[in-house]
Amino acid sequence: MSATRPELSGAPPSGSGASSPSLSILTLCTGNVARSVVAKAVLEARFAERPDLHVQISSAGTHTVSGQPMSRRTRDALFLAGVETNIAGRHRSRQCEAVDLITPDLVIAMEPIHVTFVRGLATGAATRTATLPWLVANLPRDRRPLADRIGSMHLAEVDPEDEEEVPDPAGGDEATYLACTKNVRDLINELVDAIFAGP
Repeated sequence: MSATRPELSGAPPSGSGASSPSLSILTLCTGNVARSVVAKAVLEARFAERPDLHVQISSAGTHTVSGQPMSRRTRDALFLAGVETNIAGRHRSRQCEAVDLITPDLVIAMEPIHVTFVRGLATGAATRTATLPWLVANLPRDRRPLADRIGSMHLAEVDPEDEEEVPDPAGGDEATYLACTKNVRDLINELVDAIFAGP
């Protein structure tokens, strides 16, 4: 681990004997079968490049039929978008509950309505929740701990309707799912780059 890398959170670093992750991220969409699954897959792929970090990544939905696999079109789109992942075989959709919002350092939502959902379910998570496009545009790119940078955005004070969304591909054809997957892939890559940005 480079001595100059940005600290991810206030948690003890990997290797210190601590069991808690140094970074916990929850991705959130509506059904937890497309956008949030793609986001999780790309995050896993990116953080796999950093085995020195202990990162926990989970996904959930705001209005979910629990236990569903990822959609076939999402699976095919991940392959066509060049995202190397085995998430298709292990993913099952799940409903986001209040308990899921206790530990994440960051909740990445896909639409403003998801941000509103989080605020209604767990008020304390409002300071750590925003849409993916909004985070890409606004997360400070510096060496402060990630928690400090997230806090500096005052997310609880942002009007969710001012936050850009990632359009839901539900009901669309293969091209719609591929376009959505590429969009999420590129935005997640930008966000990860921002997390590790230099001064």
